[in-house]
Amino acid sequence: MYLYSCISILKPSSFQGNFRLKNTFNVVSILLVVFLWPSLTTCEFSNWRNRCERQCANTSSDGKVYPNYEAGKSYFYVFETESKTQLLNTKGEENIALNLKGYAVLTAITSCYFDLSIVSLTRSHASLQTTSSQKTFLSGHATRPLILNSLRFRLENGNIEQVCTTGNDTFWSKNIKKAIISLLQVQNFPSGQVSGFFEQHDISGKCQVYVEKQGNTFYKKRFLNQCTHREFGSSLVNGVPFDSPTIAFQSVPLLDSTSACKQGIYNDIVQSSVCHEEHVLKSLAPGSPTIRISLNTSITFVSLKNNFKLSSQPKDYTPTTPYFQYGPEDVTDEPVTTPSDLASLRTTLGTVCEEFVAQDLSP
Repeated sequence: MYLYSCISILKPSSFQGNFRLKNTFNVVSILLVVFLWPSLTTCEFSNWRNRCERQCANTSSDGKVYPNYEAGKSYFYVFETESKTQLLNTKGEENIALNLKGYAVLTAITSCYFDLSIVSLTRSHASLQTTSSQKTFLSGHATRPLILNSLRFRLENGNIEQVCTTGNDTFWSKNIKKAIISLLQVQNFPSGQVSGFFEQHDISGKCQVYVEKQGNTFYKKRFLNQCTHREFGSSLVNGVPFDSPTIAFQSVPLLDSTSACKQGIYNDIVQSSVCHEEHVLKSLAPGSPTIRISLNTSITFVSLKNNFKLSSQPKDYTPTTPYFQYGPEDVTDEPVTTPSDLASLRTTLGTVCEEFVAQDLSP
């Protein structure tokens, strides 16, 4: 759910016009930024409001609404995400693994209005070709936005209805919290129904999600290329299809993205939620390099407490979208890409496309 994508870790070196990069790590880095990130940027949430609302209007056909958190109590969760990036069909293939793990506190202000706080976060990364790894406890300046700024949100019938953040929070910090509340979203069914397609708004965008209920377990599946509110930004490779009634032929994305989740509901709350997400940048020709990114994200309930101190006052919160947002402050020490980098890549891709046209080939 983009927990890993929310932090700018990969920083490519500059490269020449012929698209020669110093090493495989930089290849993966630049392609992650150019191809994937722009497809995740945001536009306005349809339920955007001028103020954060606490009033609940939960209704369901059978009178039972999940999740059902008790107002005034705090629920402690451990969350974890692992990202694996693979560059396939190349000499000396290099795979990179990155991991984030932390603890979050969900406080029910009312039965539908919640405060989400992050209390700790660790990061580790390793090359899958070696046994070496590095683990870092993120503290001080790195975690300040996470710790000092909570996120508040409202659920209606288990679905995210509104998200509110503080003005001091950063985009990457908001995105981590949005990814967590996306794992807490539960689809409630009309009476007698146990499966079907439903519209949901979360970190992935506005999506049609297939949900199936088996006892206390919910299974979700979506094709992320069919989600909307992911189309802003300038991507050199199409990551989402156009959706316009005035265009006779819709585009087909080269980036294939899928998501599958499993939720366990016990004692009327989310006890666990596990999601597997995969992005594959399709090869332009047989044998060409292929990029595969897999994300495994989970959240697990660990304990319940009373009277957990909330981090901010209600007046500090303003509505925002539940979608992924990318802001300039996410780039810290050096730019992820420079104008000359993008110009070189455009030239290279343009040459490739012209060659395909000249030979009457399709990607």
